[in-house]
Amino acid sequence: MRVKDIMRTPVVTISDKATLREAVALLSAARIGGLPVVNEEGELVGIVTEYDIIKAMMPTYEDVISAEAGLLSPDMIEDRAYQVRDMPITSVMTRRLITLEESDSVLKAASAMITRRLRWLPVVKDKEPVGIVSRIDVLQALMQGKAA
Repeated sequence: MRVKDIMRTPVVTISDKATLREAVALLSAARIGGLPVVNEEGELVGIVTEYDIIKAMMPTYEDVISAEAGLLSPDMIEDRAYQVRDMPITSVMTRRLITLEESDSVLKAASAMITRRLRWLPVVKDKEPVGIVSRIDVLQALMQGKAA
């Protein structure tokens, strides 16, 4: 079985010109955990996930050290979230991409997910995202004996 047989389409993407606030709104509206980031030509240039955004919203080491008693407080986290919400997603997205092609095997997808601890992988054609394969897509194919 090939990736094209299990990938999900259409792909929800976000522009590389978007902000963290826009990414959070799109993640929430689409009820997904990550977004392929595309440039003006529609080419995949990165991926931004919930984790990337949450990490950007956490106070820095310097913030904690300068705080009273060196402890995190809800106000610190809220202040930091307010500070970063208009940051460009390019400042937090992952640029080193692992992608699949439609003709790749499901076993290749499974291997990449296991070795890199990835939840999902974009499927590209001519540098443009055409689908997404998630862990559950791979598991279903494997359980049905359709991975070969």
